[in-house]
Amino acid sequence: MPTLERALIDYDENLIAVIAAMWDIDLPGEGHIQDVEYLAGAMSDSEAAAAMWEHLGPEEQAALLDLQSTDGRQPAARFFRQYGEIRQMGFARREREKPWLNPASVAEALYYRGLIVFIFMRDPTGTQEYAVIPGVLPDLLPQPEPVVITPGRAVDVPPRVVPGGLSTAVNDMATLLAVLYIRDYAARDWLLPEPQPAIDPYLRRSDPLYRALLVQLAYELQFVNSRADGITQVDREVVRPWLENSHDNQARLLIDQWTRSTGWNMLAHTPGLIRGEIGWPNDPRLARQALMDAMRHIPAEMWWSVDSLLAFIREDNPDFQRPGGDYTAWYLRDTVSGAILHGFEMWTRIEGAQLRAIIEGPVRWLGLATVAGGALRLTDHGLAWLERSDWPTEPDPEPAIVVDPHGIITVPATLSRYDRTQIARFTTWLSTPEAAAYIEDMPPADEGAYQYQLTVQSIRRVSDRGITPERIHSFLERLARSDLPESVAGMLANWSPDAVTIRDAAVLAVKDPVLLERIRRDARVTRLLRQEIGPRSYRVRRDQAEALASMLRTSGIMPFREDHAEDDRP
Repeated sequence: MPTLERALIDYDENLIAVIAAMWDIDLPGEGHIQDVEYLAGAMSDSEAAAAMWEHLGPEEQAALLDLQSTDGRQPAARFFRQYGEIRQMGFARREREKPWLNPASVAEALYYRGLIVFIFMRDPTGTQEYAVIPGVLPDLLPQPEPVVITPGRAVDVPPRVVPGGLSTAVNDMATLLAVLYIRDYAARDWLLPEPQPAIDPYLRRSDPLYRALLVQLAYELQFVNSRADGITQVDREVVRPWLENSHDNQARLLIDQWTRSTGWNMLAHTPGLIRGEIGWPNDPRLARQALMDAMRHIPAEMWWSVDSLLAFIREDNPDFQRPGGDYTAWYLRDTVSGAILHGFEMWTRIEGAQLRAIIEGPVRWLGLATVAGGALRLTDHGLAWLERSDWPTEPDPEPAIVVDPHGIITVPATLSRYDRTQIARFTTWLSTPEAAAYIEDMPPADEGAYQYQLTVQSIRRVSDRGITPERIHSFLERLARSDLPESVAGMLANWSPDAVTIRDAAVLAVKDPVLLERIRRDARVTRLLRQEIGPRSYRVRRDQAEALASMLRTSGIMPFREDHAEDDRP
């Protein structure tokens, strides 16, 4: 803060005389510098400061207490919005109108008493003008009563069940990496917030913006990188330690990266806004920081109104991303009308909408809060994110997988992400569980399970990488904690890329005569064979092809489906 002498030295002699008169101080009149030094010394007297306080009206006192509550300084734009502007006057107009006798605002009344001055200071948004109480005056004036900050209010009727309320980010990041292990994709295309059929069906949440965030974090964490031809590669040396870590530690890394990310800008994804010609003008970290500052005061185990939280930020810290509190510098437009959104009255359309999008998007997706019905409730990860508690370090559960006689593998969502990624590499994906519900006052709901299936194509996909059927057998038995079904053991033991083929879902072709005889001894199968059409080949009704494949699997034979030739999904 500037000393009183430094704050007053740039004022002209007339303004110094006005301030002295308001304090009832007689200046020595020995020159401008001497008068400023004398005035500053007299204003620094505790009795003089107390007398000045008594002469102030209740609105002026309230404004000073407000400044005192923020360490004696506030952005000038915010102070002016609340306490009025100060009219700009030269010497002649000031002498003619004598604004100190009839101030137009609370700010003007304090200014002509020398109780506030305006200086430029740096803050996270840049350099901007601040209203400050100068010198020693903050120590001489009354201090505000300590208050408990309440950023809004609790909701009257909190939700008890929140569909899709539990975080899925860790599991879906693992799925994203599994897809990129298996297929060549240009994942930067997935940063676009529009449907991407190559990845979206495999994620537990269907929101394209959620998927875009995961891709952004994957690149920023260097889990993946792009080759010269645009194809995305997984960096296995970087990814493996993350996949092998605990769920809590995996979540923390994603949360920390999002918090400091400059590449993920929620303003660019805020509904109703179109950027100006120079792009998005904000630092995306500042909105997160403003939200964190406010959420630090939310009770830990209470459902809190999002509307009231945003109203609190609008009152307490509205200019969190606006240099100098300037609401005319950005040329954002309304998506419907195309109108430029200028002025503080557009705060709700821009800042408010952006903060709401952060809450309903990343804060919810990354498991920092459960969000539903216009309310949020902080999670253990959210409290740790706000530095209100230690990060959770719960050990991961160790569930067993289930392998059925058809080679279908049911994988609990709580299984190690590393183990599930390995399963995805040598199987065909069948289904993904939806995000589980959050239920108040109950243990976490069953998070569901993924389903995969062993196929000729999926095993052939990894056979040239040294992943043999024997290794797959041992791996699955370890995760199942039991012997595999006899049929699955047989399928793996007898696996061949083309031993038995169902062509075009209408023809069964068997390469090995011995194997053909084994198949023909199975009465269930022979009933489906319609006509012998060549050496070791039979016609099959098209609508019975899947039943035939199922019977072969339970007999320990894994057929190759030509109509599933691209069977390399995750």
